[in-house]
Amino acid sequence: MRPIVPILIGIVLAGCASPAPRQSASPAPVQTPPDPAPVALHALELESPPGEGRVTLTRVVRFRSETDPLIVRLRTQRGEPAYTRTEEHVAAGTITLTDDLGRWAFRYTRLDLSGAPTGINVVFLNQSPGSVHVDWNRTVFVDPTRRSRRLIHRGVKLTDREAATPASVVPAGAGLDDFVFPTDAIFFVSGRYGGWSASPVFERLRPGDSFTLVVGLQAGGQATERNFRFRVVPG
Repeated sequence: MRPIVPILIGIVLAGCASPAPRQSASPAPVQTPPDPAPVALHALELESPPGEGRVTLTRVVRFRSETDPLIVRLRTQRGEPAYTRTEEHVAAGTITLTDDLGRWAFRYTRLDLSGAPTGINVVFLNQSPGSVHVDWNRTVFVDPTRRSRRLIHRGVKLTDREAATPASVVPAGAGLDDFVFPTDAIFFVSGRYGGWSASPVFERLRPGDSFTLVVGLQAGGQATERNFRFRVVPG
């Protein structure tokens, strides 16, 4: 019976061996979705005085796959998407009209602030025989709630946005190319990643809204103004 003992011991030892560790499968990366179709937010038309043309604003969303392998792996392990989503507002079109002082044009323009808010580009060609002064202290934006809001324009420091602003002089035959944006929508964010930013204003307009741009002027030695009333229609 003695030769049988080693065989039994071998069977017992083999049964006590640790199983091989299982390797967990890595989660599958989240696929980058296709870019959705652009969404037309609205269009602007000049209701009074009547103008020609229209301005449109469209929201464009894009998804871009992350290319850094380390970031892809870390995000995948956390169950996060390995892509980025960007959103921008794209403007197109121009509204024009001519009055007794000259030719006006209005467009949407993107401002150089965090969030890239949309402002209004104002172009004026002086076709009168004398100089025209644009009084920025009397130039305001009357929003859809009929609230009068002060405006900032090109060349004004953001820290001085609430201070009195010198007039812009447009000689006969010359032009003005500027932008306007409500000062109360601009703010400063402190901290390491802070800076100047702005809340959206024109992006929030919806069909059925209307607003007025009041431009204070001085021409021929007389103070006057132009009231441009815009209506918001489907884009």
